[in-house]
Amino acid sequence: MIETRELRLVDGAGNVRCKLFIEEGEPKIVMLDARGAKRLGVGLLSTGEVGLSLYDDRERVHVALIVTAAGTPVVSIIDRSGRELDVVDQPPPPPKRTEDDFDLTPHVKNKGLRWLLKK
Repeated sequence: MIETRELRLVDGAGNVRCKLFIEEGEPKIVMLDARGAKRLGVGLLSTGEVGLSLYDDRERVHVALIVTAAGTPVVSIIDRSGRELDVVDQPPPPPKRTEDDFDLTPHVKNKGLRWLLKK
């Protein structure tokens, strides 16, 4: 058995390309490009959330996937300028109404949930 607080994987040139470590009691995995820039991160937080983040070559997050401790999924997509394009952070849709022909259907677009009344 081997115990350590951090494990680093290196490529043929000796560059660190992947780190598995514990930070403040939270397990994390980070993958780096050939220049050493963080490109992918996975972590399990002490709050019970688990997350996956995808970064550009300047280490800016562009996609974040999170599942809260309660099981709620959260998806964030961020463009080059840092503007959040779509966010999915919603409870399940309400049950269909049976007393008429209308149906409430959830639609996610540009940072929000919109309910469209559809016949």
